[in-house]
Amino acid sequence: MESKKYSLFTKITISFISLLVSLLCLEGGLRLAGLYVYSSQERNFVPYEEPKDYVRNRVYEKYKLGKSSGVIVAIGDSFTNAGNVKSYYSYPYFLFKLFEESSQPKSVINMGLCEDSTIRIYDRLVEFFKITPKEELKNLDKIIMLVGSADKFERYENYESDRFQTIFYDMENPTFFKELRIYKVFRHIKLVLLNKYLTEGLETGEDSFDDVNKLYSELAVKYEIGSTERPENFKELLKKMPDSFKDYSERLHLTLSTPIQLIHSLSVYQSKILTSEKKHDEAVFWLLDTALRFPVEFFNGEMDDAYYRLVQTYQIQSRYESSDIKDLLDKIISKSPEVEKFINFKEFKEMTLKWEEVDKNIQEERNKSWDKIVKLVKDNKVELVLMNYPTEYVSANETLKRVAKENQLVFIDNFEYFKPLIEKYGRSKILEDDDHFTPFGYELLAKHIFSKINQK
Repeated sequence: MESKKYSLFTKITISFISLLVSLLCLEGGLRLAGLYVYSSQERNFVPYEEPKDYVRNRVYEKYKLGKSSGVIVAIGDSFTNAGNVKSYYSYPYFLFKLFEESSQPKSVINMGLCEDSTIRIYDRLVEFFKITPKEELKNLDKIIMLVGSADKFERYENYESDRFQTIFYDMENPTFFKELRIYKVFRHIKLVLLNKYLTEGLETGEDSFDDVNKLYSELAVKYEIGSTERPENFKELLKKMPDSFKDYSERLHLTLSTPIQLIHSLSVYQSKILTSEKKHDEAVFWLLDTALRFPVEFFNGEMDDAYYRLVQTYQIQSRYESSDIKDLLDKIISKSPEVEKFINFKEFKEMTLKWEEVDKNIQEERNKSWDKIVKLVKDNKVELVLMNYPTEYVSANETLKRVAKENQLVFIDNFEYFKPLIEKYGRSKILEDDDHFTPFGYELLAKHIFSKINQK
């Protein structure tokens, strides 16, 4: 009996040792293969290690190679930052991968910040050239820029803010286990499959507007000022919310801890659905509905995301005139007089009631900023590449094209490039809303940029 137990233990031990030796051999083989292929291209950026609480709008991400033929800076607003997805689905990272696989690999820095403006980008570039060591600036090859859609927010921007608190960030080195080539093979297969699913424009189970609007309307009636309806248990409310809505809220860091936050997130989500279907008039209607029902929260900063969507969508819609907005704002003041002291309310009121005057003033400031940006980049002997929006930001797009032409800069026409692609795949496959691509859209953008800047 003892000999049988000993024999079984021996077999298990031998099997374990054999497995361990096999894994060590496999690991060694993979390391040798990796050394051969990547001996001159060791990466120190690990985007797939992003923690859940990592907010990408607070850092400049550096996608680096140990040896590269140059550095590209991608600077702009939401389309560059890509805060609606993980970093490995942003266009700067896709661009980095395309260069990495080419004969002339380059490092890429993502300096996109959501809601950034032409005016603030000039300031950020000044700071960038000031703090970057001269030796590193010698490797700076190009600055690719897309900005202008959020310029109207600058009228009430606090210029003494902590805008330069944003830091350059390299992801932490992976743990010992995650450094194993066996793990990397597994992770690569997983990412390839996930990437195929997300970047081929497949359906991801998005909810219909009618379903989301029903949830929003039921909640809004129960929680708006003066409501006599009895709200149900909040935990039960959350259970009713579709998973795709919760996932979207998490990606945009929208909090779902209170009924008002839930209504806010639903308002943003249904506007996202409508704008992805190019129904901007309806999107403005429902955002204004939120503003009318919850004026204090909408304009005091608690519903900043919905407010931002309203301003951006209003620029594209065609239903509402200044007189319509004035009537609505009068109702809001009558309902909640305290809104008149909020900066967002003052901004929206001036922006909509004095649209032509505001637009003229913003264009003047925008032109001054572009003159300074072009000179700054030229003085630092770096190539400036401009591109326009794939969405209908007419004023910003016209300015970008004009500045590129007047200064003989490379211009990448995203608006015309994406027109047939949107017709082919559908708008919602490429654009999540007017200010963000889907992963598929970001990949297409990177390929378009890569193609254009390599035509020389």
